[in-house]
Amino acid sequence: MARIAGVIRSSVSIVVPGAVVATVVAWACAVWAPARRVVPPVRDQWSDTASLRGPGYAGTAVLAARGFEDGPHEWARTGASTFRSGWPLKMYRSRVVPRSSLAAFQLPVAELLRRGYPTNRLPGWLRARADRRIPVQPLWTGFTANVAAWSLLLLGLRRAWRSGVRAARRRRGRCGMCGYPRAGLPPDAPAACPECGHGDRTHGRTA
Repeated sequence: MARIAGVIRSSVSIVVPGAVVATVVAWACAVWAPARRVVPPVRDQWSDTASLRGPGYAGTAVLAARGFEDGPHEWARTGASTFRSGWPLKMYRSRVVPRSSLAAFQLPVAELLRRGYPTNRLPGWLRARADRRIPVQPLWTGFTANVAAWSLLLLGLRRAWRSGVRAARRRRGRCGMCGYPRAGLPPDAPAACPECGHGDRTHGRTA
């Protein structure tokens, strides 16, 4: 039972930081990632779709034409808009359906969560890109993949850091695990550290 609890604690200590980093990256992409705006040419039709395309942020918006019936039209965003952010995969989504009869504070909580937070309301010093949304609704395939990728990256960095720290301790004649000074120990002293009991056979001893 104790072993199972240890495995669960170890897994949580890896997955939770990975989820936090993946979420921060996704929201940073929503605020700052470059994206190319693709607007359809004005044609003799009454609706079309515009899109944003970028490595960390993408979106689509339904457009409706307005103007003279026999002349060129200009597009206005009147339909539903969908935004997605995340890297390496899109992991969060927001969807905005215009409701002209309701103010933002009158919308239900579920609708506000679906819409996400508008970047236009962020402080100016953040230099956020305008007319975007910070999404909070998960796309589960992208969410799972991104959390796994960032968790593995953080695990590798943590292990590399610990290996570097232990190697530096050994070079200074200390226990690689706890840093206990091993200088002055007799040559026939056991390899295990007298402080933490870790078996470190590559430590250095000085007389």
